Amino acid sequence: MSSARDLATSFAHAAHGYNYETVIDAAANLLRNALAQRHKTLGASVEQLDDIVQNLKTTLAANHYGPDGERKNINIAPAGMLFPHLDGESAKLMDRVLGRK
Repeated sequence: MSSARDLATSFAHAAHGYNYETVIDAAANLLRNALAQRHKTLGASVEQLDDIVQNLKTTLAANHYGPDGERKNINIAPAGMLFPHLDGESAKLMDRVLGRK
């Protein structure tokens, strides 16, 4: 079985070329469906969702934003990560710049 990182990389590849809102909606659909299939009760699903959201908030703040609440000006994308917000031509340029093609 693949790791969470492998799955995230596959999702990033599948999301390539889509805008951020579409990617966020797709990720939310995957999460909702996985929770519904994993848990027999709504309470258990909501409890795990609450834990996930709290973890997301904590890691988002710690890894992506500074103490002033502004996004950190660093490259936070792991090697090989695709940029879902880029249109086709921009994505091709980014692939060339990053040496992926």
